[in-house]
Amino acid sequence: GMYRPATGHIRINKLDLWEHAGELNGVAGFVPQDDLLIEELTVFENLWYNAKFCFRQLSNKEIEQKVNDTLTSLGLLEKKDLRVGSIMNKTISGGQRKRLNIALELIREPAILYLDEPTSGLASRDSENVMDLLRELTLKGKLVFVVIHQPSSELFKMFDQVVILDQGGHMVYYGNPVEAAIHFRRADNQVNAGVGECPVCGNVNPEQIFNILEARQVDEYGNYSDQRKVSPNTWEELYRKELHQQEQQPQESYAPPPTSLQVPGWLRQMNNYLKRDLRSKINNRQQLLMTLLVSPLLAFILAYIVRYIVDPTSSTYIFRENENIPIYIFMALIVALFLGLIVSAEEIFRDRKILKREKFLHLSRSSYLLAKIKVLVLISAIQSIAFVLVANAILEIREMTFAYWLALFSTAVCANMIGLLISSAFNSAITIYIVIPLVMIPMMILSGAMFSFDKLNRNITSIDKVPLVAELMPTKWSYEALMVNQFKDNPFEENFFDMEKRISYYNFKSAYLVPALEERLNDCRYEFRETGGIQEQEAALLVLKNELIKAQGAVGDHHL
Repeated sequence: GMYRPATGHIRINKLDLWEHAGELNGVAGFVPQDDLLIEELTVFENLWYNAKFCFRQLSNKEIEQKVNDTLTSLGLLEKKDLRVGSIMNKTISGGQRKRLNIALELIREPAILYLDEPTSGLASRDSENVMDLLRELTLKGKLVFVVIHQPSSELFKMFDQVVILDQGGHMVYYGNPVEAAIHFRRADNQVNAGVGECPVCGNVNPEQIFNILEARQVDEYGNYSDQRKVSPNTWEELYRKELHQQEQQPQESYAPPPTSLQVPGWLRQMNNYLKRDLRSKINNRQQLLMTLLVSPLLAFILAYIVRYIVDPTSSTYIFRENENIPIYIFMALIVALFLGLIVSAEEIFRDRKILKREKFLHLSRSSYLLAKIKVLVLISAIQSIAFVLVANAILEIREMTFAYWLALFSTAVCANMIGLLISSAFNSAITIYIVIPLVMIPMMILSGAMFSFDKLNRNITSIDKVPLVAELMPTKWSYEALMVNQFKDNPFEENFFDMEKRISYYNFKSAYLVPALEERLNDCRYEFRETGGIQEQEAALLVLKNELIKAQGAVGDHHL
């Protein structure tokens, strides 16, 4: 059900898998070759949160009982409180990981279960335990499909039926495993072809089947060539001819197979995702500690370095004399940008395989994303306030905690959203971390702090306006907002800001506007005396008239 067939149909009890998807929802389960477990959660928690997405009708107590029953049937109850861990840092064995993977699908009791290489990487005893478990499922009426390569004799004989596919997808056999060896030995005209298993030890050699299939032609010099003795098409025709002689039509039902799947609503899905994400982050103590400590540590390093005392003979720090405050504001925003990208850049990438498994449950992707965003926003809020409290205390920036937190928090949340986009766009962790500098550096350059916009390349900017690409940078807006807020709204400057603004305004008038108007007036005189240029004179006079009207409206008639 992951990919729509290019040709043909997939039917379950004569119901088409795509046309009757609603009726067949939850009928099939899939256990991939890779372990799709949340490493930070315990064995119990992995199964618990999976069950929360499957049984909206059950209470927490009933789900707990169902989880414990499933763990008991798989021999995992004693390991329930152990963290799953990673492949490189295991806390449970490979066989136990495989059984837990099966339990994730088994708990909702799908009628059809697909398993891809369930015994790969396992010891022979663990492989037999997993296969015993699958045989028990078939005795309960489940249909179990297993893809397996190079099975041992014991595993091979455990199957009720085997399907052998040759190159190009040609089905060359379907039937009893022991009879498969007889079928191919007869086709190859071998001695004692009617004997499928060893009469002494009872073993069946599956490798012999593939040796017969892959047998090569011998050339005139007695050397094996690259050509097969029997092509895949010929093997398929031989099988179908034999099948036609003993073919029986199976009994089929139109009723959909039973399913116990009842997916919860959108809001409950989001709450389940949220709780699962929070629990996985809390359980990973090392990552949690680094996430909480990196922000105040960077704040201490930055603030300590830029805490500048002007007088070399004094040890008293005076805030108003510190010329590094604009640099501190810019670097604080870059730290917020960096932390926001780092905590979010792998979120969706890390969950990609788990989301593929949960696709069978038809869960809401929007509820998953919103839960992710909530967790990231919470982390960014904590990191931002920790940074502000430490750095502002060292630099003695007072009564502006909320303004600084809001600017840093907003920047970090923007970075979270960009990080989620990066995480969903690339399928390699290395690529993701290569892309992060490509995102950060343009934001640093175009924030307006490092370079003046009128001194950048003329292909992207001009002297009289901010380049459009800079308007798209969140660091530009947060930097400007925090700089303006720091200057005009701090408790000291807010008493003088209006007055200083008027002084600056009139300084501009006297230093730039009045000389420019005088120059236009002189141009009028020159044009009138020397050239008689009426049009140029009228244009200059119009400018003078407009500016004088503006000035009159600004200061009043008696001042003019």
